[in-house]
Amino acid sequence: MSEVRCAVCPVDDKGTLTTRTFFSRKSDTRRKEIPARIFILVAALAFLLPITVSIFAGAFETEKARVYVVPEDIKGSTSLSEISSVVEDFHAFLEHFGIPKDEPKTSQLKDLKTKHSIEISDIKEYLSEE
Repeated sequence: MSEVRCAVCPVDDKGTLTTRTFFSRKSDTRRKEIPARIFILVAALAFLLPITVSIFAGAFETEKARVYVVPEDIKGSTSLSEISSVVEDFHAFLEHFGIPKDEPKTSQLKDLKTKHSIEISDIKEYLSEE
């Protein structure tokens, strides 16, 4: 009986079928391989370049900044630092409502409401008069 050999089947010298993993395949002399360093560099650039460009273009924001156009935009979650950017004379604002000057700028108006018995509607009225 004659032996039939398959041209594409991976067999060793004894005719036994062998398996090859992806990394152990024979190198094809016609194919050029990409060095690992260049592959990693291209992958990193493909990820980081669009983010970098959008940051410098001003389109990338990690936090949404609140904008206060009218006093009705102010809520209980508004902090003193956000109020200081709206008010022309912040120290006069603090004195008007009896807020100590050493009050943390991260304090929210809802906390000041219970601490110093300040109504948010009074703050809105104060800001509309400015």
